[in-house]
Amino acid sequence: KEAEIGYSIISTSTKYHRRSNRTRVLSMQFETSLKLNLRMRSQGRTNRWVVMSLLCLTACSDAFLTLLPAGKITLDGMNNHVLYQQQNGNDASMRRAVIETAAGFPIAVMSALCFPSFASASIKDGPIIVIGAGGRTGMEVTKQLSKMGLTTVTTTRTGKDPFQIVKLKDEVKEKISHYPDPVDVTSIESIRDALTKTQSAGVIYCASASRQGGTSFQIDDEGVGNVAQIAKDRKARFILISALAVDRPESKSFQITNTIGGNFNQIMDAKMSGETRLRKIFGASGDYMIVRPGVLLNGKSFRGAQDLEINQGDTIGGGLSRDELAGIVVGALLSDKKAVTFEAYRTSTHQKLQPEFDSKSGLEQHADSYLDFFGSLKTDT
Repeated sequence: KEAEIGYSIISTSTKYHRRSNRTRVLSMQFETSLKLNLRMRSQGRTNRWVVMSLLCLTACSDAFLTLLPAGKITLDGMNNHVLYQQQNGNDASMRRAVIETAAGFPIAVMSALCFPSFASASIKDGPIIVIGAGGRTGMEVTKQLSKMGLTTVTTTRTGKDPFQIVKLKDEVKEKISHYPDPVDVTSIESIRDALTKTQSAGVIYCASASRQGGTSFQIDDEGVGNVAQIAKDRKARFILISALAVDRPESKSFQITNTIGGNFNQIMDAKMSGETRLRKIFGASGDYMIVRPGVLLNGKSFRGAQDLEINQGDTIGGGLSRDELAGIVVGALLSDKKAVTFEAYRTSTHQKLQPEFDSKSGLEQHADSYLDFFGSLKTDT
């Protein structure tokens, strides 16, 4: 519960009036220190100095705060700065507050310390593009990205904005924009245009076969290869959502899913082929991760990351909700791991995929937050 509170409030924008400037900035500093507190706790490190440093640094905040008229402060932990918006009637001008000021300095220092394991600076330099954002999984991933403070661009095969009529909180919606042109993953030119025009630093592939959108081999195989090639050319980080049991053709999970028919026919074969394409394109040390989720369950997460287990070797399966999958995907994007494939499911649904497998692989991993799952994962061979 504490982790969920810490990771949700850290990305919020705080509105304030002059009489409450100090209270609001102190509140943001507390939120930042809480996030650092949680990360340090997970690493087994003491955190008393955080509170002491915070008290010392905030003692001189009043001098800066008295200069601020009514407006809005936004804590941007991803980019390690404070944004201040001054309101003049109907006209609002935005400027970046100097982080060396009494208010900005402790926030900037602590927010920088909160994210020691982010993959690369490029993730923070450009937007994250979601391929296949029109589906339920794509929409959940988009919302999770924006909640983490990442600028996000949605794409769909029709060009229709998936969030056009969906009500979102202002602090979530302001991070999301839509690429207006249809994006066809079977067309190299279409993909190149989308990634070039949006200057994307990261790509999350949520697209899959559908009744109207293409067959499994078009979307889950050829499409993955096309997007992976352009992502590599542009030096963008690539996260692929695949499926658990794709390389266990003798398992019931594989056989049932692979024989649905229609555009979904042989979808597990297509996903396995798509994974192989991706690994071949990026190479042994490529900037990619493959997430293999279990069965997608209805409903929402109860405790977030704490309910989940990740694994490797594709011997253990289970299920998870779409918002849990979205958390795992964004955590993978922000991790420093490369060339890694792993499975994800709720711990309570843990079961071996085939009778002859052991009930535990010995590679199970658990964490208190989505950002802390990936430290011990093995790279693909």
